[in-house]
Amino acid sequence: MSSIKEKQAKEVAALRADIAKLKADMAHSRTEDKAKLQAKLDELDEKLHATLARAKQSSEKHEEETRERLHSLEKKAANASGEAKARLEAQIADIRKESAKVHADVGRESQKVRSKLRRSKSK
Repeated sequence: MSSIKEKQAKEVAALRADIAKLKADMAHSRTEDKAKLQAKLDELDEKLHATLARAKQSSEKHEEETRERLHSLEKKAANASGEAKARLEAQIADIRKESAKVHADVGRESQKVRSKLRRSKSK
């Protein structure tokens, strides 16, 4: 999962850098070149949105798998006793903690992206 997130983060960062460069080029270009640059900028914007949509789908899939895994472990813990139950409950707690951390990270990244997109559209 981490390598997928890292790959997606690198892809988003590269697209953002390309968009920033094109905007700088547009600011210093002739009128006839601006249409070409705007078309390229629109293409990069579409790629960025597609990348973010894939990241969101991946995150949602991971969340669903986590919920299913937790449900399964909770059922096992309900039927277990003693040390086995304690191990299962500890595993459940660890999964919930990690899931909350990932969810918070994704939320922060999503907010950053939305903020940057709003700023870039207003320019």
